[in-house]
Amino acid sequence: MRVDTGPVEPETGRLADTIERMMRTRWSLLAFSFLLPAVAQNPERQTRNPEAPPETRQFEFMLGRWSGVSNSVDASGNRSTFEILWEGQYVLDGWAIRTDWRIPLPGGKINRGTMIRAFDPAAKEWNIAEFYTPGLALHTFRARQEGSTMVQRSEEGGVLTRGTFYNITPDRYENRQEISRDGGKTWVQRSHSVVTRLP
Repeated sequence: MRVDTGPVEPETGRLADTIERMMRTRWSLLAFSFLLPAVAQNPERQTRNPEAPPETRQFEFMLGRWSGVSNSVDASGNRSTFEILWEGQYVLDGWAIRTDWRIPLPGGKINRGTMIRAFDPAAKEWNIAEFYTPGLALHTFRARQEGSTMVQRSEEGGVLTRGTFYNITPDRYENRQEISRDGGKTWVQRSHSVVTRLP
């Protein structure tokens, strides 16, 4: 989803429309709260809350500062390589994990995004919401641990996406992004990233 920019007068309506869409899922509202730093988190807690589900540890490998190189292929078959930087930390008093990422672009521009991950013990899976620039786009995902990997999935406009985190070590992991346009019968890889921890 992408929200187009416009004149000053429609800004309130645009924001209201965005919030209305987010209210369709409580986890989207959870993500939106992190755009409001004054109420979003307790900066003193940097570890999992002891009352949080133990499964919250599953994404702890993303905590800290990271740098990655991604090789991607777009829908037209054009290939590109880019760097991605991000930092992960516990938020919401240790109940959720937030990762803030940025992609440096030519000309000094930077794309930025925020992902919020929280484990739902009733569904036994993760709820994930992501905002990114430009345009305040919003995407939601569900994720599960599958063996030694973490797999997150989403569906938008009839297109399924699957992101797999694998070969996970304390200082390195890999990520593979795939899409399916036939309901999951076949998958096409769109990107592969190798990520290493920064000092």
